[in-house]
Amino acid sequence: MEPSPAPSAAAKSGRFLRRTLLLLLAGALVIGLGTVVAPVDDGPPPLSTTEQLLVDAEDSLLDAAGSLEALAAANGENNDGGSRLAARLAQDLRRQAALFPLVTTWPSGSPAAQDGSGEARPSAGAVPSEGGEQPAAMSGPATSEPAPSPQQALDALSGTYRLLLDGSQAAEPGLARLLASVGAAVYSQATALHGAYPQTEPPARWTPPPTAAAPECPPAASGASSSSPAPEPQPVDTTSPGTQGSTEAQAVAGVVVTEYRTIFTYEAALPRLSGNERAAAEERYAVHRALAGRWEDLAAAACLGLPERAAAYPFPADPAAQPLEALAAAEQDTASALADAVAFSRSLRGAAAADLAAAALRLAATGGRPPLTPGLDEDGGEG
Repeated sequence: MEPSPAPSAAAKSGRFLRRTLLLLLAGALVIGLGTVVAPVDDGPPPLSTTEQLLVDAEDSLLDAAGSLEALAAANGENNDGGSRLAARLAQDLRRQAALFPLVTTWPSGSPAAQDGSGEARPSAGAVPSEGGEQPAAMSGPATSEPAPSPQQALDALSGTYRLLLDGSQAAEPGLARLLASVGAAVYSQATALHGAYPQTEPPARWTPPPTAAAPECPPAASGASSSSPAPEPQPVDTTSPGTQGSTEAQAVAGVVVTEYRTIFTYEAALPRLSGNERAAAEERYAVHRALAGRWEDLAAAACLGLPERAAAYPFPADPAAQPLEALAAAEQDTASALADAVAFSRSLRGAAAADLAAAALRLAATGGRPPLTPGLDEDGGEG
């Protein structure tokens, strides 16, 4: 005899009711506790553009440092001066790499979090202080790999400063300033390494990517004749190097005014110098005169007003008693103003980054060694 379908239908109805009640209870718990049930990822979320720039900057700097360390170890007996420079530059590169930390956390409940590891990316390791010893894990090249040639080490530096300066064009203002500063520093480091190994190819200057055509300046005010000239842009009230304003007009004006001040300082310091020091200072003086005119033209093309040139400017140091120190301080000021322009001037960011790289060479000439972060403090803060 076949079973009656009535009990089967009743059983199905009971199971449906129980399932519905359980689902309603679960929903009430989720709403009451504010809990969202989501699957646990096996890895961290994809990196943002800013995070990727940080990763690439640190990795490239550490790779270049490793090449220089291997070069220093391999050529210690053949080129003492070059080897010492390579070792010192490697330490500087590791200090610069520490300016680009990336700390991200894995989702709660993921395997890394359960292992007690909160960092999605391992630390680059301890960074030596200037003149300090390298950590054991970093010191010395791997014995299984041949030591790089001076040209290969220089190529690693060249790739690094190009990556950093390229990255500065797409980053947000603060990171753009840091990328351009360290990229300019690495360019001066590459130039110094070429000086120690003159058989290498000199590092090529970085060229900014092409930008859109400059906009036309606003036409004459309404009601004026069509033949009337367009009004002059209103000047920006700024007289300090490395302006503290956050607009493009203030940043560009800061570059030009700082060039005016630097020219004034050179004119006061040059009569106190002689010999090779005077010849080198005269070359830099000519460069600053050209830079002032160039940035005046860039500001005009971008429809940005500039303050009128003053008859005199305050000196960063006494050019009569300390002419070399005054010129070095003036070069620091110009680098700070250019770093500001990288941060705040979108249309002229490429020009500012390229000129900051050139400023790093002048800082190396006046300071005796390539700077760590031209335009910024040694720790990467604003200069």
